[in-house]
Amino acid sequence: MYWITLLFFISTAYGFGYTITTLFGRKDHDIEINVMRLGIGLGIIPMLGILMNLIGIPLDYRIFWFLALIMPVVDLIRHHKKFIKAISGFKPVSLKKSFVYFLIVLVCFGFIFSMFHKGSFSYPWLEDGDPYHHVAAAQYIAHSNTFSKPADMYIAWYLEPYPVGYPVLMGLLTQTNWDVVWTLKFFNALIVSLSIPFFYFMAKRFFKNSTKALFATIFLTVIPAFQSHFIFSESLALMLFFPAIYCVLKIDDNKYWAFIAMPVIAAVLTTQQLSTFIFAGLMGTYWLIKAIAKKNLLPYVIVAGVGGGLLAASFYVPTFFKYSFDKAAISATADSDPLHVAWYNYADSSSVRDLGVTDFVHPCMGSGLFSGCPKSPSGSVPYGNKTDNPTGFGWVMFLLILFGAIITAMLLYSNIKKEGLGDYKYLILLVWLGFLFLMVIGDKLPVKILPNRCWAFLCIPAVMVAANGWNYAVTAVKKLWKIPRYIPGAVIVILLIFTSWVPKETINTSSWSPHVFIPSADNNDLRAYMGLSGLPMNTYVFDFCKPDRVIMASGMMSPIWDPEIYDYRYSIENKLYQWDQDVFRNITSVDNSRMLSSSPIEFSNWLKSKGYSIILIGPDCDEKFGPNTSIRRFEELRDSGLFVHMPQLPAPHYLMRVN
Repeated sequence: MYWITLLFFISTAYGFGYTITTLFGRKDHDIEINVMRLGIGLGIIPMLGILMNLIGIPLDYRIFWFLALIMPVVDLIRHHKKFIKAISGFKPVSLKKSFVYFLIVLVCFGFIFSMFHKGSFSYPWLEDGDPYHHVAAAQYIAHSNTFSKPADMYIAWYLEPYPVGYPVLMGLLTQTNWDVVWTLKFFNALIVSLSIPFFYFMAKRFFKNSTKALFATIFLTVIPAFQSHFIFSESLALMLFFPAIYCVLKIDDNKYWAFIAMPVIAAVLTTQQLSTFIFAGLMGTYWLIKAIAKKNLLPYVIVAGVGGGLLAASFYVPTFFKYSFDKAAISATADSDPLHVAWYNYADSSSVRDLGVTDFVHPCMGSGLFSGCPKSPSGSVPYGNKTDNPTGFGWVMFLLILFGAIITAMLLYSNIKKEGLGDYKYLILLVWLGFLFLMVIGDKLPVKILPNRCWAFLCIPAVMVAANGWNYAVTAVKKLWKIPRYIPGAVIVILLIFTSWVPKETINTSSWSPHVFIPSADNNDLRAYMGLSGLPMNTYVFDFCKPDRVIMASGMMSPIWDPEIYDYRYSIENKLYQWDQDVFRNITSVDNSRMLSSSPIEFSNWLKSKGYSIILIGPDCDEKFGPNTSIRRFEELRDSGLFVHMPQLPAPHYLMRVN
């Protein structure tokens, strides 16, 4: 069934991209437009989902598939003779420079997808905490055909009032195979990897120079700080940056690209809050600098931005009315963590530290060269790094970025002396680089917003100024020593492979800890939950004392959105939301919980009424309800004859089948 999921992903994204570009007059079919249609369509899917949800249309993948294919199928029927003629008269593509460059970009995409895919599936569990929430959010949307829920219900952190672009896409994909863990692992890796070809065409449009764009793309492929296969909404939001900026750049060719840009910009704004802030900063400075240089307000760039903002408001306005500002703000920050003070002073607890130069050259979890982190054989990027957003560039890339920034500043100065801001793009790159550098070193500043998560964004202008530096360097070498440009270019790439790509590949293909919900990759807890894989996928498993999302992350099912299940478990006061699956507050005894105090016959009947066939009792119950709670309840249920012990899990985990 997985091939259906991939077919749905590609055909639906391309179909929506084809539809909107055709509606606004873009009927050409070269490689560039066809690749970017895929990216544009990936922005339309979540935005369309938000609009459909607003008016009560179910979020069913079949509806999306149908809508996406209407225009492509109609055009295929109308022009089938031309299509058949084109197919029958197909000739091998000539090896023009543009096609060779695209093949190189495809190789970059292939390498990075292979790396991310290998890393994602190198272990069966999910890493850290975010993916567990995304599993629950995707399952909720897949089963309920909506992302809306009661305002006092807590299902997962990444459902409303949090932006829902990522779970909408993952929920639709899950409907095609019902294997949510595979879906998140595979398509998150694919989405991150698609950044590579989308970036290439965006950079080509920005530079108006395909060679600079190609090397910027190669740099982005190898730089360690640009993304990992970590499953979270930034994967989609950052990937959408490139089709969104591409559409805005294309306004220079045709003003109607402003309308194509709108839903893609809106998708960025409704996928992740950090990306919203950064995208607004990048596009705002782009518009301002270009408007000053051109002495023109650039009305269609304004139309694209305002239109995208208004589309995004179709999610934010109803959400703020539904949840109130306080609950929406809680969704944006973690009130339980003193480091998460407010939206303007928001830091990931794992990233709070002062960065130095060595962190950009030799990055790791400690402090620079003296942290004791393991280093690669080449002495560049260490083999130990963060999972959600790796840090650092490698020493060759760092020098190339530094040299590129100096060259870009020199080119800007020279340009200003000759013709003012004629070539304004040098200034745009430097402003973007400075803005995102300040975001990354936010822990040194009085205002910060997730400095650790800003590394991947910093890589965008960094590799672009590096391309300026590379172009200047190889041109100078050619003039001085009459050496063809490709020779120093190849030398730089080889050095980057050893100093940046090798450690990046090592980090992303190593085994990552499950963290948070299952603390260690070598403990009984993990072995127990991975042992559930012997059951049929999506078996209803009732877990006594872990959040339901841990069961779903193990390939099983427990409907976290059913309030009766929560109420049966325990009674809690002073909750963040009415049904909070994570926080066990004010529980003082077993009497708080019907699942622990009810008779075996009552418990058996209730489980059957909810569709559960398996129960799991683990040591978490001893931590939450007192010593020996789990073994006492296990023995009571076993001795009743209504439950059968399944001894495939390591003690103190007890798996039982409901008779």
